Amino acid sequence: MPAKFSEAETVARKAEILQATATIFAAKGYEATTVRDLEQATGLTRGGIFFHFPGKRPLYMAMLRQMLLQEPLVERRDVIYAEMEQAGSAELALLGAFRKILEWHAQHPSCMALFEQIHVQRDDPEIAALDAEIGASVDAFIRDMALRLQELGVFNPTLAAAPVAALMHGVFDHLTAAAMEIPQAEAEAMASSLFRVMAQGLEPRQG
Repeated sequence: MPAKFSEAETVARKAEILQATATIFAAKGYEATTVRDLEQATGLTRGGIFFHFPGKRPLYMAMLRQMLLQEPLVERRDVIYAEMEQAGSAELALLGAFRKILEWHAQHPSCMALFEQIHVQRDDPEIAALDAEIGASVDAFIRDMALRLQELGVFNPTLAAAPVAALMHGVFDHLTAAAMEIPQAEAEAMASSLFRVMAQGLEPRQG
């Protein structure tokens, strides 16, 4: 007879399974990951894993949702906003946000590989829908960031927030991908130079 779990225990066990399987899915991809790999990653039997998830595919999709949507940088909004309030300039505000992005990726080393897996699987309708949901979540966060910087007087309040956010999103994505290949100090120097140029168009006009 299957073990009985309380609701809290079930939620905790599912979270443990998702965290444990993220590394192996990131390293091997969905197709190459075997049930034996999942057993070794979690320390559970096939039955123990699939008691909580109805199969490998639902487990993979739940893991992607947990790692890339429910535990992303956007949950650190208050930390980023506190830094922005101390920045005093568009360049420093953007650099502070970028550092938080790098910090998040350092704490979640599997996530870049998982993002890349989503990118190459977007012909799959379920993956495409999740990718769109993740993109919308990040877009909303960056738009709120741009609006907050306008309220602080760091960004020009006459600029439309949507295109500013789109620019920021694209630049953050480009810099984050580049930072995975070079030392962090070099990535920050590159980001600072780019943000200095962006700041000339984003900061309030004088006079």
